[in-house]
Amino acid sequence: MTKKTTRTMADVSKDIRNLSTGLNCRFYLATDGKWYYMLEQYRHRDQYDDYGPFSSEAQAEQHLNKNHANPGGWMRDPSGKTKPPSSPSK
Repeated sequence: MTKKTTRTMADVSKDIRNLSTGLNCRFYLATDGKWYYMLEQYRHRDQYDDYGPFSSEAQAEQHLNKNHANPGGWMRDPSGKTKPPSSPSK
């Protein structure tokens, strides 16, 4: 006999946040010495939103994990050669 389990919406939300969206994501150190990340928009796959500035890559990653679904992976550019975005979200 199968045991029935009851799940709350909070449980379901946690599970959904662990799924991968397949969106492109890139963390980068900009020329201003701050970290940012670019995340592809779900509805407009050829457009990106920039987030930052963050004092470390770890802070940028924490922001992504707290505020967005799992993109499934990301690229990382610590070169410091990219200009910071003109109007990032945070």
